[in-house]
Amino acid sequence: MGAGVAFLAAHALFGLGGSVGDTPARRCVYLAVELTSVAMCGMRALRRRDDRWAWILMTIGLVLWAGGDLIWLVWLDYAAQPPYPSVADLLYVAMYPAVYAALMLMLRSRLRHAAAAQWLDGAVVSLTLAAIAFALVLPTVVATGKGRFVEAAVNLAYPVGDFTVLAFVVVAFALHGWRPGRAWMSLGLGFAASAIADLLFVYQAARGTYVPGGILDTLWPASMSLVALAAWQPAKRRGASRVVAPATIAMPWLSGVAALGLLITAAFERVMPLAVALGGLALLVTMLRTLLTDVENVRMLRQSAHDVITDGLSGLGNRRCLMEDLQEAIEQAKHECPSTLVFFDLNGFKQYNDTFGHTAGDALLVRIGAALDAAVAAGGRAYRLGGDEFCVLLRGRHARHSQAVARAAAALTERRSAFTISSSLGIAIIPDDATSASEALQLADRRMYAHKASSRLARAV
Repeated sequence: MGAGVAFLAAHALFGLGGSVGDTPARRCVYLAVELTSVAMCGMRALRRRDDRWAWILMTIGLVLWAGGDLIWLVWLDYAAQPPYPSVADLLYVAMYPAVYAALMLMLRSRLRHAAAAQWLDGAVVSLTLAAIAFALVLPTVVATGKGRFVEAAVNLAYPVGDFTVLAFVVVAFALHGWRPGRAWMSLGLGFAASAIADLLFVYQAARGTYVPGGILDTLWPASMSLVALAAWQPAKRRGASRVVAPATIAMPWLSGVAALGLLITAAFERVMPLAVALGGLALLVTMLRTLLTDVENVRMLRQSAHDVITDGLSGLGNRRCLMEDLQEAIEQAKHECPSTLVFFDLNGFKQYNDTFGHTAGDALLVRIGAALDAAVAAGGRAYRLGGDEFCVLLRGRHARHSQAVARAAAALTERRSAFTISSSLGIAIIPDDATSASEALQLADRRMYAHKASSRLARAV
């Protein structure tokens, strides 16, 4: 296929083959390249099970495409006044639905959980490309048209169809974080070549400057060859992932700026309404993408702020959260609003971990953490400082044997036939015992260890 495309290009640029190359040789090579491409896609569908239906549909699309070219090469090229639209045009246009379905199946199989932002990135780039292309080409097509609706519809069908195909490819690029891999890169180059060729053909045909056998004609077999090449490239399936790369941000934003430039141009120059509509839609999608980014950033900031003060295992406040709340309690104590800090350390947890394993130990911490949170929710807040150390900060003054402290201690207790988990505790009342956050925590910690030591002594006696 590469040799055939190279021959066609050399013939168009340098006259390789002379007059012989202008008729049978060129036509034979042209058809040989396209039929080989069709055969490669068909073999891909038969030989490999993955994406089989996608490549069956792609093969059908290429068959329709090659069929249209065959009609041109054996019939319409020899007609003095070939009909337009013709049977070949019908086959060309019928190709697009098959290709759309094939690309959609490929997208579904490779990227099942794509983020909305990635879809919007692809939409922005696709709409902007279509808007610019239509702004450049359609005025000439419309101005030089013969006024027949069918002809105008067919003329528009090619660029619209091509850019719809490119929209699928661009979306696939965006979903891959603009790192599409060899398969999608080959598909993208192939359909981009076809779109460029169709646009140039429509433009030149409208102006009467199209010359058969030129370099433009080489783009179509080259495009089909790239699609066939994509059929045999490895394509790894993966879920959509967040890709941190300059292109992830630059591509949609550059496209949005280009769409804005098109709309500004439309204020001073005549631009086709379809191009203006596409540019406006691209700008609207860019704004939606920006809004989505802002919402995501706010969510991430809130999550980060939550994670900074939250214990990752139990979901309770961590040491940083406790110190902030203690500082607030110190300030409130100046206005006759005392608080009580209770420091707990589990008894028997190390033995439990050694007996049942760390996974079971983590599950125990989660259970008793939830129980502690529920026990003090009405009058305070629970914290896990790490390991088997917990704290509660209660509003008001509470003694060791008060109901609030007893409920908290009960929440940190589990008794089974094979183990017993209890807790030792120490209390510091703010502002009676401490006037700073660190002082309160240190005092409660010392009293907890004193309680633990006295409990051990009592059990020894």
